[in-house]
Amino acid sequence: MQKVHRFFFAFLIAMFFSLSLSGCYDSTEIDEEVYALAVGVDKGVSNIIRVTIQYATYKDGGGGQKSGGGGNGESAGGGKEEESGEVDGTVVATVEAPSLLEAINMLNLSSNRQISLFHTKMLVFSEDYAREGVMCYVEPLARYRQVRDSMRVVVCQGTAEEFIKKGSDYVGANMSKGMELSFYQSQNTGYFPDVFFHDFYASVLSPYGQSTAIYAGVNDFKQLEVPTNRELKLVTDLDMKPGQIPRKGGSKSEFFGTAVFDGDKMVGYLLQNETRFYLIATGKFQWGTFTFKDPQSPNYAFLLEITNSRKPEVEFRFEEGVPVIDLKIGLEAELVSSQSRINYEDLDR
Repeated sequence: MQKVHRFFFAFLIAMFFSLSLSGCYDSTEIDEEVYALAVGVDKGVSNIIRVTIQYATYKDGGGGQKSGGGGNGESAGGGKEEESGEVDGTVVATVEAPSLLEAINMLNLSSNRQISLFHTKMLVFSEDYAREGVMCYVEPLARYRQVRDSMRVVVCQGTAEEFIKKGSDYVGANMSKGMELSFYQSQNTGYFPDVFFHDFYASVLSPYGQSTAIYAGVNDFKQLEVPTNRELKLVTDLDMKPGQIPRKGGSKSEFFGTAVFDGDKMVGYLLQNETRFYLIATGKFQWGTFTFKDPQSPNYAFLLEITNSRKPEVEFRFEEGVPVIDLKIGLEAELVSSQSRINYEDLDR
């Protein structure tokens, strides 16, 4: 009888340790998947939704590294790469489908690897689509096991497909790293909020708050006017929408403002200066430069570096049935330069 017990216990121990030797039944090798960098959502034509996926080609030995051969997003492949959707070391593929997740599943047919959303950096909605409501496509992603909360939410002017194609010129060889660093410019400028997917989804469901998203657009580099001999005037309070910055060079995509939602529908937007005030009021502003007209010399300006020193103190009350908000803000300002050379550091000024 003791031999039977010993054999039984030995068998159980052997079975227990054998479990640690078995592999995962649903494991996937790294080189069997391709990781989407951006997901775009537009209105469909023949179906309800048009989805655009951008993923790395892994050519030249790098994940999301840009391929050589030509400048400004063009390479030696010419028309062949244009037909395949290759843009700066990535593939931009578009499909129409009845749902977002099925569209991603259908796009697997365009690749020899399975498309994964584990490392997706941003979810882009076209403004037209965002104004009709995004909840029916955000909720499935929130329940999908591959989607990370650190994915950013962007609303763009025009189509999401065009925005993703034009926004591929980042400094450095690694596209994924460049895309991630572009969102950190919110901390350096305050021109747009850094909105994560988890915060956006929670705000859509919240009964006491509304959600916001990054407002973006494409700059066609045609905003710089031809020099003339007319008299120039100092303009410091100019508000612009994404794509309207007078500049040339760099990435054509611009994060510049805040998309404002009521529930799951976009109802408006904040321009860059309004966005800064919003971030200051909510305690999310970190650092930025502000240019003001010199009150004693209107043709000159002075520059301030403003940082957030502490979280704002907020008090609520009702006066005759009207809600009133008292906001106490703590900021630190440093005078960087004064074109008029007036000594404003003298308190008597």
